Amino acid sequence: MELEQLDSEFEGSDGLSGIVRVAAPLTYGDTAVASAADKFVQEHPNVTVELDLSDHQVDLAKGGFDIAIRIGDLRDSSLIVRKLGETHMKVVAAPSYIARHGKPEHPIHLGEHICIRDSNNPGPNRWPFQIEGQQMLVPVTGPFLANSPPACLVPTLTGPGIFICPDIFLGDNLETGHLVELFTGCQSRRLPIHAVQLPFAFRKPRVKAFVEFMKRESDHSVQGQPLAFSGAVAISCPVQLHSYVTGSQKNTLAENIYLLVGLDINNWRY
Repeated sequence: MELEQLDSEFEGSDGLSGIVRVAAPLTYGDTAVASAADKFVQEHPNVTVELDLSDHQVDLAKGGFDIAIRIGDLRDSSLIVRKLGETHMKVVAAPSYIARHGKPEHPIHLGEHICIRDSNNPGPNRWPFQIEGQQMLVPVTGPFLANSPPACLVPTLTGPGIFICPDIFLGDNLETGHLVELFTGCQSRRLPIHAVQLPFAFRKPRVKAFVEFMKRESDHSVQGQPLAFSGAVAISCPVQLHSYVTGSQKNTLAENIYLLVGLDINNWRY
């Protein structure tokens, strides 16, 4: 009998116990996963959750992990996958920024504004949007670059620039008016959030219970806002490009907006 099977049968006969090793990306792990792990071990005091945070995608077998939390489209089909939800990228700015610099009405205007960039994005200098049914990248620039959405939100809230942020990290800043969402009719990306496991780990009751707990917790953030939303992919922008581009401006547009060809924008590190 395999060791994993013995472990599963022993645990099933005596409640949840043992160790659950979880790999997660830094920022999402610091917030949602750590919060869920804390609540889980309070409900199951005989279980220990070992949380390993890294923005590098780990090998579950080599690292000895039971679960990995991943954001973005998955590539390894040999893993057992449970979708926890998804996060929507939203472009936001503080009211004070809009008062000083004006409110851009369309993503193509971002090049005229100061942007705060997150190096977790595969292309922090080009933000993805759906424009006229095509995925395109809009170049942005600005003096602040960090590898953490919460760190990027610090200057965003004080007003120096515009930021594209996964909504799981926005908390209640939109509801309270501390931030304003831009381009509500011209959406950016929705990124799935998954828990992935090796087949043998799925047989451990404590691992299965933790994944189910994460699924329930993913519906609520610390501030009471949804952590993840299931639903449709990004919405096409209803504004026609030609309404913004005429004559000599067309060449400028061609230089400043790029079709997404061969660039993987799904490998986000959160």
